[in-house]
Amino acid sequence: MKHLYLTAITLLISNSLPSQNYIPLLMDSLYTWSWAIGLHGDTLVNESWAGFSYNSNDSLIQRRNPASRHNYSYGADTVYLLSEILDTNNEWKLFSRNTTAYDDGKIISILTEQYENSAFENSALHTYFYENPNLDTLYLLQHWKNGAWVNFYKKEKIFDANGNNTEEAEYYADSNGAFDYNRGRLFEYDTAGHLIQEIRINSSINGEYFTSRTNWVYGNDDLLDTLRRCNYSFSNNGICNNVAMATYDYPGQDTIIENGFTWDNGEWRYYGKELTFSGQEMYSNRPDSVIFYSYWADSLLHVPTIRRYLEYEDLGNDAIYFKEERYNYFVATGEWLLTRLTEEWYHIKTIVNVDKIADFQKRVSIFPNPCAVGQSLTISSDLTNNERFEVLVFDMQGRLVSKNILTNQPSFQAPTQEGGYTILIRREGRLIGIAKQIIIE
Repeated sequence: MKHLYLTAITLLISNSLPSQNYIPLLMDSLYTWSWAIGLHGDTLVNESWAGFSYNSNDSLIQRRNPASRHNYSYGADTVYLLSEILDTNNEWKLFSRNTTAYDDGKIISILTEQYENSAFENSALHTYFYENPNLDTLYLLQHWKNGAWVNFYKKEKIFDANGNNTEEAEYYADSNGAFDYNRGRLFEYDTAGHLIQEIRINSSINGEYFTSRTNWVYGNDDLLDTLRRCNYSFSNNGICNNVAMATYDYPGQDTIIENGFTWDNGEWRYYGKELTFSGQEMYSNRPDSVIFYSYWADSLLHVPTIRRYLEYEDLGNDAIYFKEERYNYFVATGEWLLTRLTEEWYHIKTIVNVDKIADFQKRVSIFPNPCAVGQSLTISSDLTNNERFEVLVFDMQGRLVSKNILTNQPSFQAPTQEGGYTILIRREGRLIGIAKQIIIE
């Protein structure tokens, strides 16, 4: 239970992490396995599989599971999804059809139809409205009833002048079709655009009342320093009771320490820490490993209780394999046991080498290639002199060899071992080029 607090807090900060581009991958298949001990001491094992197929344009055309499959087709600004299930006679039967309409890359509607009585019948309609091309101010869900669309649910959003979402309100329709307020959230931001406060609101027959508040505090280094959560006493008497807190330390460029606390008898009680070690950041922002330590106050010891290991592997021919393992420590037997396994197989989305990207070639190139071990490599660019590049160098096994931040400095050092390398170049977190580099003695 203690670790659930830290997990919940981790989820709360995920939206505040900076987004970045990586080598784009398309999933070919996945497999998940989990193991647990049930309430009566019995062993519970769950498994699932999925496979994916694409057309020549790298657009998904099928997602399949052992008992279901989903087929995609494409029209002008429209995506069609036809779903089937496997019946008791081991035959595929139509189940539903979704039609998603886009305008300038944004979803404007999703129509869901159920297949019944040998025909498709309307079921649900999702409609999205935008104040301007970037701000989705209204989402409406309607159900088909007695030959007409009937309102069921809506969410409204309010944005400030900077485009930050400051308020959300959710409504459900009553028996007469009128919308009643159900719940909402209020958001505040600092001058740097960081989300610093979220307040959740519920509604009852006695009116609206606050239920919880989460606050984010950032340090001078622009990194998250503290996160706190409290719950308001019912109903909205202004008192918010402390529940959980996490503080963050950054002892190195590739390590984050998250310290967890619960509010106990009028004070914060430390219960454990989670160490996250950054991954290679070549294909995603997944970490390399995560270890959770429970703090045993009686013996003043940190005891590792959960371990997660995540790894990408380049299989060659643009095939990528990913594996995540989770281990739990069982005190009763004194051993680590694998409790969850995820395996995913990808192929690299059709991208061309940096020499073949016309726009990038005009602006940036790397030379010399091949080069000697440890030689200075230069990025040649017609961009402004104050351009800031992030240069990541990976070996053939996908391991991060070096990471360089170049500002007003066009050169970086080549690896010190011969072989083939992949170089990613990002600017402000966006992937702008990929190059292959050969290192020789």
